[in-house]
Parts: sequence; structure tokens; C-alpha cells
Amino acid sequence: LVKQGSKGYACKACQTYFNDKDNVGLFVDGKCGPKSLDFAKKWQSTIGLKVAWMLGAMSRAKAI
Repeated sequence: LVKQGSKGYACKACQTYFNDKDNVGLFVDGKCGPKSLDFAKKWQSTIGLKVAWMLGAMSRAKAI
């Protein structure tokens, strides 16, 4: 589960994924702040997921 304030590999992987997918220019530091989660919400809405302030199993499954 990745949410605002999360730190570590999972957050870094999400940042890298969003940069690779949509070239959003996130700083890949493994710290999920407001900018990372704002983009995550936009991404969730475009793929038909419930928009939340976190990325969980459903988001991970859609990314794969």
C-alpha cells in the first residue's frame, strides 16, 4: 500500500512507472508526497479505478 508519506521501494516504483508512462517529471526519491499522489489520482480516474489517496492491489494490478 502506497499513500502520502510512504517511503521506500514501492513508492519509488510508482514514481518511476508514472514518469515512464506519462513523462510527468516526478522526482524519483521514494518519498510519496502530494505531487506523486495527485498524479496517482488522475491516473486512477483514467483507468476506471475508484480515486483514492493511496495505491493498493487494484492499482498495482492495472499497472501490470
